[in-house]
This record gives sequence, C-alpha cells and structure tokens, in this order.
Amino acid sequence: MSTETDMDRDIDVTRYMDAFLEETKEHLQTLTESLIELENADDASEQELLNRAFRAAHTIKGMSASMGFRNMEQMCHSLEDILDALRNGNENVTPDVIDLLLRYTTELEEAVTRIEDTGNDNSNNGSAKREKRGYEIRVLLDRACEFKGARGFLVLKNLEEIGEIIETVPSREDIEDGRFEYEFRVLLSTEDGEEAIKDALSAIAEIKNVEISKPNLNLEKEQGLKAGGDKDKNKDKNKNKNKESGMKSLRISTDKLDKVVNLVGELVINKSRLAQLGTVYKIEELDSTMAIVGRTISDLQYEVTQMRMIPVGYVFNRFPKLVRDLYRTLGKEIEFVVEGKEIELDKTILEEIVDPIVHLIRNAVDHGIESPEEREKKGKKRKGTIKLKATRETAHVIISVEDDGRGIDVAKLRAIAVAKGLITADEAARLSDEEALNLIFMPGFSTAESTTEISGRGVGMDVVKAKVEMLNGSVEIKTMKNEGTRVLLKLPLTTAIIRALIVEVCGRKFAIPLSNVCEIVGITQAEMKSVTGKEVLILRDSVLPLFRLHSLFGQKMDGKRLVAVVVERAEGRIGLVVDAALGQQEIVVKPLGEHLQSVLGLGGFTITGDGSVIPILDISSLSLRSGVGQ
Repeated sequence: MSTETDMDRDIDVTRYMDAFLEETKEHLQTLTESLIELENADDASEQELLNRAFRAAHTIKGMSASMGFRNMEQMCHSLEDILDALRNGNENVTPDVIDLLLRYTTELEEAVTRIEDTGNDNSNNGSAKREKRGYEIRVLLDRACEFKGARGFLVLKNLEEIGEIIETVPSREDIEDGRFEYEFRVLLSTEDGEEAIKDALSAIAEIKNVEISKPNLNLEKEQGLKAGGDKDKNKDKNKNKNKESGMKSLRISTDKLDKVVNLVGELVINKSRLAQLGTVYKIEELDSTMAIVGRTISDLQYEVTQMRMIPVGYVFNRFPKLVRDLYRTLGKEIEFVVEGKEIELDKTILEEIVDPIVHLIRNAVDHGIESPEEREKKGKKRKGTIKLKATRETAHVIISVEDDGRGIDVAKLRAIAVAKGLITADEAARLSDEEALNLIFMPGFSTAESTTEISGRGVGMDVVKAKVEMLNGSVEIKTMKNEGTRVLLKLPLTTAIIRALIVEVCGRKFAIPLSNVCEIVGITQAEMKSVTGKEVLILRDSVLPLFRLHSLFGQKMDGKRLVAVVVERAEGRIGLVVDAALGQQEIVVKPLGEHLQSVLGLGGFTITGDGSVIPILDISSLSLRSGVGQ
C-alpha cells in the first residue's frame, strides 16, 4: 500500500495553482463589484448584492482552504461574518462598513500577488537579518465597535507585516471570530521598534488604546515551537480536494498561446511566398490549392487572434474601487460610469494599457472634477461624473475617459510651456488651440512645484502617449473650459499580425502600420513649401508638416513625382514623403532586439514571402527635425 509524502502533496497543490489564482481573481472581482454597487443600492437590490458578495467570499474561502492558504481563508471568514450581519439586518450598510469590507478585498488582492511572487500568502516574508525583540501589545477596542472580529483581524494582519506573532490571548481564532471582551493581547517578535508597532495600528479605526511593553522570554525557543506547530497544523491542508468531474473550458497559459500565434505568423509569411511562386511560375494547380490554403490560414489566424481577445471589463472592473478610494480621500462626490465592458481587445494590449488608464482616471478625479462646493457655485450638480467607455470601430477599439469637470485652460497651457522654456512666446502665440492642447504631452511639461489648477493633468501624459503609440495607437484630447475633458485612446485590436502599407524609399522597402495611415497623396517637389524653415504641403487649405524618409539615408530627392503618406500622431497629422506606395500587405510583427530598441523611428521588423526583411516604422518617434530640408 503506497503512502502519500509531503512532496507528493506539495506537487498536487502546485498543479492547481494557476487555476486557483485565475478563479480567485474572478471571484475577487465579483466581490469588489458587488460591494461598490452596494453602497448606492436601493432596498430591492441590496439583498441580492449582499448574497452575491457572500457567495464570492465563501467560494474564495473554500478554495483557499483546499490550497492551504490559511491567511486568505481567515480573511474570507471575517468577511462572511460582516456580510452575514448585514444580510440578517443586524447591521446597516454605511460608507464606513463598505470601507472596512473593501479593506479586506485589498488585503486579499495583495495576498494573491504574494502567492504569485512567493508561493505563500503570508505578509511577513522577512528581510535582512537583524536582532529581534519581543513586545507584549495590549489592544483595547472602543465599546461602540460593531465588528470586533474584523478589527482584531486587521490588528493581527498589520502586526504580521512588521514581525511574527508568537502568541495571542485569547487565541487567534477567538480574536478573529470576535469572541473577546473588547480587549486582547499579542506577543510579537520584530526587528522594528515601538514606533513601528504604533504606526502599524494607527490606521485601524475603533481602537481606543494600545499599550506596549517588553516581556522577558526566549524568543528563539518560542518561535521554534510556533513554527513547528504551524507546520504540523498545515500539513493536512496542503492536499487539493478541488477535483473537477468534467470541463467545458480549458485554461491555456499566455506563453503557449503566444507560441501558437508565432507559428500562425510563420504560416502567413509562407502563404505569401507560395502565392508569389504561383504568380511567377504560372502554376495553375498551385494557385487553386493556395486559394483553399489561404482561406484556411486566414480562418486559423482569426481564431487564434480571437483566443487572445478578452473583454475590456477584465481591466475596467478594477477601477470603480480606485475611483471610490480617491474621491473619498479628496472629499469629492463622483458618479463613476463604465460602458462597453463587453468590447474585446488583445490581452497583451489590454494589460499594457492599464497604467495609462489609471493615469487618466487619477487626473480626472484629482484635477478634473471640482469640489462639491465649487461645482455648486458654477451651477453644477454637487456630484461630478466620470465615464470610462470602450467602443469598437472596424479594426480599432476606442477607450475614452471623460469627466464633466473644470476642463483644461488652453491659455494657461501656453503660459506654462513658455515659463518652463519648452517653447518661446512667439511660438506659443502661433499655436492653434488644438496644437496648444498637445503641449500637455511634452516631457517635463508639469513639475512637482507647479501649483496651477491644470498642471496636474500634465503628470504622466507623456508616458500615456508613449505607451499608447508603442502599441501603434494614438491619443486625442478634447476639452472645454468648465464643461469637462475627454481623452480618447485609439488602439489596434492586436499587435501580433497587422495590415501595413509597404512603401519604397531609395530602393528600400518600409512598412507603415495601416492603423496610422489616413490617406495617400501624389505630390511633386515643387508643391512642397517652406514655412519658418520647415517643409509643408498645403492640403485642402490645411498645412501638413512633411517628413522626408530619404533623410534616413542622407540622400536628396530628385524632381520626379513622389508620394506623401498622411499619418496620424498625437501631435497631429504629418506627411511621410516616399518614392512610391507599393500596396497593402498582412505582416507579422517581429520585435526589435535589445541593441535596436533605442533607434528612433524603428518599431520592429517583418519578413515578406520572398524572405526579405522590412523595417516597420514607428510613426510616434520619428523626429520631424531630421526629416526637413534634406
């Protein structure tokens, strides 16, 4: 008869780790969403939201227990206690209670991150070895405290972040279940001092008093006993009991999916090569076969691309809690509206776009929406509105962040840019309002010492622009003073396989992502004009700045007809002057090596059907200065 070793149990748990993490994140999102909605829910929907939140917490608790993550299990247990009191009508839903519940969801999110990073959910993972001291901590809660167990859990949780709990009186279980008379004691081993203990507990509400003393005991012995006891207690919890009897779906790692995408990319390249061979050698059988193979590869490409697509709600669902935390901290009143969560986008793009969206939301809350008193003076509702929206436009997804706040004062943008030496006063005066608005994307536009009402909007906007354009997207800002601001991020559906315009310059071929191309215009060198030393083209009564790609090779243009490819950038449209536009083509994007990543204007490479390597232009990083007057 075989016996199961500790190693067998560890391996068994590890096998299910990815599924545990993914499912826990999904239930955590459901929990957080329910709590956010609960704060403004009517009586009819309150009970259903409480039940939904309770089910999510209960599911996470069960999964955590089966995986041996005791810390998460206990957090969920405390959550259930509070939610149960609310469901039974023993307590009322108030902003303070929602704050407490959301504090738990934050702790659970941090525990999930620790599991991903370290394999365990303990907050105290240790650091550099220092001398440890023992402290006895007496905690007295306010007698008006509604959730003793929740407060007790937070005390223990915060203390574990700075040290190791050796003993508690009463037991830890009793404290976390609220089975004590408003007072409990903790014996803590820590490398930090009394001030660190006080800081750890100062942020917890409803603590009436904390007394700290130094007991005389052998901490090493106590720690050894506790560590051994914990190890024995956790042995039986390391066995996974979450066996599925059947599956309707299968979780696939992103790495494996990326490999499939790369293989499909190779098929696309070779499909082009075979099509060229059929054309050159007039092989009728090959042409007919390629028609079928081409459709099959296109279908396969579409399906693989769809496998990488996930609803933007996967990311959008994180933001209601962020907005709530911000506006409660700032003393503002905000309604946060989310639309288009069902719109799908490539997972890689969606993950890359999280930080830019966070920048935009923070700016909208902090600098866009006015205080309730200021809004009332302007004749607005006390509660401002921020809308996060996703829409689908052919081969793009538009993500917008819109507020009905104070808007951006373009005149102040000009003044700030001049004051910081970014442009001269004459240059500022010549800028249209749209051009002046784009000053916000200039690195260094906003600094810490800036105190104007719009300076905060510049923080990180250059980072937002760089990140979006790295994904072959674009950024646009629309604003009206005292009415609000809207920032639009235009993103491609995927970056793995894209359509591109192939152009020729000095006998060389380049690829321009079709998502950047607005139109193609035939021109002659005589039609190019010089304005303040810069080459431009007058196109339908508009001035179009030109960039001569010939300058990349240090060559001049002759007098023959040329082509201007009009492309969209955050700063506005520009015309790329090339010798010829050869047509559109589906290309596979190959990333740059480390030694080429700093080359301006280069966004990657692609390989054509005949084996040629073609550079892909990064429109956002092309320098207009280097392209003029060659």
